[in-house]
Amino acid sequence: MKAMLVMFTSDGTRKNFTVRPEKRYTIGRKESCDLRMPLASVSREHAAIFFDDEEEELVIEDLGSSHGTYVNNQRINERVELTPGDVIRIGEVPFQVVIDGYPADVEPIVVESRQAQGTGASNGQGGSGGGGSSGEDESTGGIPDDDPNVDSFFGFDLDDSDI
Repeated sequence: MKAMLVMFTSDGTRKNFTVRPEKRYTIGRKESCDLRMPLASVSREHAAIFFDDEEEELVIEDLGSSHGTYVNNQRINERVELTPGDVIRIGEVPFQVVIDGYPADVEPIVVESRQAQGTGASNGQGGSGGGGSSGEDESTGGIPDDDPNVDSFFGFDLDDSDI
């Protein structure tokens, strides 16, 4: 099984994060996190994503975060199996789950502020860009997976181009 998380910047630029089966990834503000997101809405160790070998599924779990981890706009309190097309939200940052190339077309996800909506996210699609699940096309404004300049892509520090 091959999996990746896909996110977009506000200008529609796409970035893919490969989730390797042999690793448990932590997401948070802490320097030691695999996907470091130094944002006020992200806890030091916010969530973990990994493959459960026994169940043969990709799962995410909240690590006691203050603002919660959401899967398809539902706050989670235990491990949740992820399926193709699921939208996870860490703080105010949404990621779409792509497993074995599905969904093939991924577009930017519009996230409204918590104050504006109350729940903090919208599952509506918007913007431009998108493209397929593999590689990036210059016409979409995408950045290839192996781009070494990840820091400038997000405007903040990430420790690795793979989460």
